[in-house]
Formats: sequence, C-alpha cells, structure tokens
Amino acid sequence: MHAACRKPEADSEGSVQRFDALAPDTFALQWPERLDGFVYFPGSTNLKLFHRLSEVGSLNEYRINFLGAVICLQSVRPALVKSGSSSVVLFSTVAAASGQGMQNALLL
Repeated sequence: MHAACRKPEADSEGSVQRFDALAPDTFALQWPERLDGFVYFPGSTNLKLFHRLSEVGSLNEYRINFLGAVICLQSVRPALVKSGSSSVVLFSTVAAASGQGMQNALLL
C-alpha cells in the first residue's frame, strides 16, 4: 500500500507520504512505477446550511475535494496506465459517516 495524507502516522503500513490539498505545491508526490488502483478520500466536508456558507470555506472544499483529486490523479496516472487494468475510486469518508444532511458546499 502507498498513501499520501495530511498527517502520516508512524505506524502506518506501506509507504506513506505527506500531502495537503490546500498546499499541493509544497509536496512532490512519488509513486511506484506501477499501481493497480488509487483511492482518494479527503475526509473533509463543510457541513453548513446554504445561507451560512462562506466564500473561503466553499473554495477550500473545492480545493480539497475536487482539485486535490485532480492533482493526485495527474501524479499517479503514469503508474496506473502501466498497470493496464487499474481502478480509481473517489469518495468522502466524512459523508459516509455523517450522511448527506447540510452538505451544501459539495452540491455547488
């Protein structure tokens, strides 16, 4: 397993590297030559009523949930292509745990 996350834990299995979707230029992601799959689960969502959304909060959600996925997929693409039959999964762990209530920022 190879992973990139905001707060890598010392006891994680496999190769773990640091990545923050709000500051992607500060981290150079490195992957093995070939990967059979890639999962992006940022674990972030802005749970607010629509009229309480802020521009900054909405832009951060966009950067984390969309642009972060794009940046990671672009970096991992060569390794996925070499597999010949790779898979990609994108989901939010927060949404899976808390449901869809008040997730207006992701609907925009």
